Amino acid sequence: MKKILQAFGVILALIVVSNFTLNAQTLIDQWGLSAEYNTLWPILNDASTPAGNASMGADYVSGWKGLQGGFGQDITISTDQAIVVKGKIQFVGASAGAAYTALRYALTYQDSNSTLVNALTDSATWSHRGNHFGYEFTPRTGAGTMANGGGGAGTVWLINNGNWASTWSNNGYPLIPVNQAPRNAEMIAST
Repeated sequence: MKKILQAFGVILALIVVSNFTLNAQTLIDQWGLSAEYNTLWPILNDASTPAGNASMGADYVSGWKGLQGGFGQDITISTDQAIVVKGKIQFVGASAGAAYTALRYALTYQDSNSTLVNALTDSATWSHRGNHFGYEFTPRTGAGTMANGGGGAGTVWLINNGNWASTWSNNGYPLIPVNQAPRNAEMIAST
């Protein structure tokens, strides 16, 4: 199973921030396949899925998978406040091994009027790609290669009016390279 994830990059999370008003705790409640990577795995959320949780998956298929979330309400962020994103990402059935960027996720503002189509179904999908502004995270796993692209290599990237999951078309650059701790730790499967 380890080799399965080594064959492709998995894009699991994208959080879209778009002209919003932040409350004490705002959970992402709109989940769907990203318009960029929407053809390979179904969304597993339904009406019983609690806000803040998202799942996608099926049998192995090669290629990138994209899960995108939205807050569903306006959130305003001032310069004296911070957004704190916390949670867990779980690999079920296989570990990432030393795959090249087996996981990519981002916190961005999306400049489009993308809407969630078919919410709470296995075909929930965002309607528009749009361009993104924010930060991309590409953690290293095992002894794999650090993500590289325009401007060098890193694990935290600036996205400037570009693709949220690409280190080559994000119109940004790496902000910092951070190796995992302990040294060469792997993203492993869990239940």
